[in-house]
Amino acid sequence: MVGLTINPKWLKVQFVIIFIGVNMTFFPIHFLGLAGMPRRYADYPDFFTFWNVFARLGSIVSVVSVVFFLFII
Repeated sequence: MVGLTINPKWLKVQFVIIFIGVNMTFFPIHFLGLAGMPRRYADYPDFFTFWNVFARLGSIVSVVSVVFFLFII
């Protein structure tokens, strides 16, 4: 209505970033479940630390992608 458009190249970059972030967040949870980690635990054995840190980094990537999306808009 005002003649402004969103840059499609930036949107594609943002999509790839959020795709990676969401998969980094939720895919390791499958490994944790198969390894026997119960859900909704505030404390967990050290054996599960790597996958929990990996999932946490994925959530940070997702948040950065959402902030980037808000910048694009």
